[in-house]
Amino acid sequence: KMKSYEKIIGNFETMFGQEVDGEPLFKQTTTQQLEKLKGLVGNSVTAFVDFYKECQPCHGFPTLDCYVNLLDIESILDENTNLAPGNDLSQFGVFVFATTVGGNGICIDTNDCKDGDPAVLIASCGFCFYNEEKQYIEIADAPDDVMDEYADDEPIILNYPNIKKCLPRIEKSFLKFMDKLSRNCYDDIEEYLDFD
Repeated sequence: KMKSYEKIIGNFETMFGQEVDGEPLFKQTTTQQLEKLKGLVGNSVTAFVDFYKECQPCHGFPTLDCYVNLLDIESILDENTNLAPGNDLSQFGVFVFATTVGGNGICIDTNDCKDGDPAVLIASCGFCFYNEEKQYIEIADAPDDVMDEYADDEPIILNYPNIKKCLPRIEKSFLKFMDKLSRNCYDDIEEYLDFD
């Protein structure tokens, strides 16, 4: 199993070198960091947790050609507790682990997970917002066919079935996503958000 991680790391190191600004490209994860990550994402996504256990991207990981920035564990915790849309999505088992230059979130979906390997989704930075007046979180950025199911003044409430309908899936597998990312297979990841 370790082999696939080593290959991914090797690919990234070929791309960027083993260090960034004197820091290793991937750093050792402490037991405390790993516990915090598990506390956030739960126990079902073993492939994701194992990956971070073995190879945590450094803080300030270089931006990839497809405009993705991989996050370290501290930043993942921050994205999913303090920042939008991660802090809203995380309540439904969808967690941001990377961002795009445009501030969009690349997420794992712990509800859509095969053999511990979760699917990877993308959420725009303006995907949802808290409606003060009505006191619920609603989806602001949805594909047209989903929008068409609702009246103009009818909100699309943030819940898992709606997340599933609205968020484009990039890959069925986190490891496949990381492998393709490490081989520069994606052109511009933000194109997944072009609903038209």
